[in-house]
Amino acid sequence: EKNAPGRAQALVKKMEVAHADGNRDMKPDIIAYSNLLNCFTSHKMTKDAEELLLKVESLYDDGFLQKGPDTIFYSSVLNAIAQSCDDDAFQRAEALLHRMECRGVRPNIITYNSLVKCFLNQASPSYEQMKDLVQKVQYLYESGQLKGTPDNMQRFY
Repeated sequence: EKNAPGRAQALVKKMEVAHADGNRDMKPDIIAYSNLLNCFTSHKMTKDAEELLLKVESLYDDGFLQKGPDTIFYSSVLNAIAQSCDDDAFQRAEALLHRMECRGVRPNIITYNSLVKCFLNQASPSYEQMKDLVQKVQYLYESGQLKGTPDNMQRFY
């Protein structure tokens, strides 16, 4: 539905306000924010998805949320960035992957598939970036830290 993101955002906002006004039963959790993220990503609202991730990280850091964004949450945002085909998508995706890893969230094959998509969608991808990405994924795969190989990895060989 076309208005789903706006309605979902309004609902989460109402929950936040009700909780702030003392209604403990209305406290939004990671599931509420994940559903909002799904609305944003399914409607190609990449910037909103990135802003929501920042908000959820902050809410978790501040102790408002018991659970923070997980691999699926980060991978959803990375996939949205990949689908955006923005000129700076690969740089934003790399920075997000780094932030994810620094926060102790382990990337999976879907995470790297999104990063590969971003790389392949660049107007002029750099050889060094390609080499670094391939080496990292190859190391993770060979060391057993990553199951499967990214969809487009064979293009690099």
